[in-house]
Amino acid sequence: MELLVTIGLDAALVTALEQTLEARIVAYPAIPRAFSIDGRVLIESARVAGRLIEPRGVLFYSYFDAPDAAIVRRALALSDVPTFPDVTRTIHLDDKAVGLVAALEAGVPRLPRGYVPAGEIPSFAGERVLKWGHRHCGEDKVRAASGFVVPQPALVEPFVEGTSERVLLIGDHAWHLRYESADWRKNVGATITTLAAPEPALLDAARRVATHLGLLVAGIDFLVRDGVPYLLEVNAYPGLDDVPDAPAAFVGHAEEWWRRVIS
Repeated sequence: MELLVTIGLDAALVTALEQTLEARIVAYPAIPRAFSIDGRVLIESARVAGRLIEPRGVLFYSYFDAPDAAIVRRALALSDVPTFPDVTRTIHLDDKAVGLVAALEAGVPRLPRGYVPAGEIPSFAGERVLKWGHRHCGEDKVRAASGFVVPQPALVEPFVEGTSERVLLIGDHAWHLRYESADWRKNVGATITTLAAPEPALLDAARRVATHLGLLVAGIDFLVRDGVPYLLEVNAYPGLDDVPDAPAAFVGHAEEWWRRVIS
C-alpha cells in the first residue's frame, strides 16, 4: 500500500482514517523534520532518527506554534506531493492580516480596519480591538481605548457588540455554531450551540469566502449585528469536536482525495 503521512491529526481521526483508507499511515502528532526537493517530500522517520521516508501524500491538519511548522508547510506547498486539505490554498492564512485581505476580496460585509506597528500609540474615539500574532484561540488580542501602546504589529478594528457565529464547512456540509461567553472574546470560556441550519445570509457569506479562497475545509468566523455578518477571520484547521457529524464528513472527503491520489 502507498504511504500516507498525517501531521497534527488527533488519535481518533488517525484511527478512523486507518479503518477507512487503503493506505499505510504514519502519524506525526507534532511537526517532524521535513523538507522538499525536486518535487519530492522527505520526512524523518518517527522511529529511526536520520532515516527519511517519502510519502505519496500528506494530510496536514493543525495549527502549531513551532517555527518549524512554517518551514514544513512551505516545503509541502512547493512540492509535487498531494496534500489534504490543499496546503497551497491554506498557506495564505498562516498570516492573519494577509489571510483577511484575501478573504475580504470575496465581497462580504467588512469592518473598517487598519494596521499599526509596535510602539505606536494610535488616537481614536471609542474602543478598538487590536490583534497581533497568528494564533486562532482568542489570545493575543486586547480591547483598548485611545492611548494604548501597541506591543506588536497589530490589526486594528472597532469593538462592535454583536453575536459570535462560526460556519464550519467541509465540502458540501455546513454547520452553524454560536459562541456565547461572559468574556468579550466570545470564544474564551464559551458555551457553543450548534444551530439546526446556518442562517441563509451567514451561509452565503461563508460559501463566498471559502470558494474565493479555494478551501474545502474552513471555520469562518463572523460578528453578526442587526442581521449583517461581518467577517472576522478564516480558520484553515477548525476544530471538529463540537459537531458530532464533522469527523465523519472530514474522513469521507479525505477518502475521496486519497482515491484520486493513488488512482
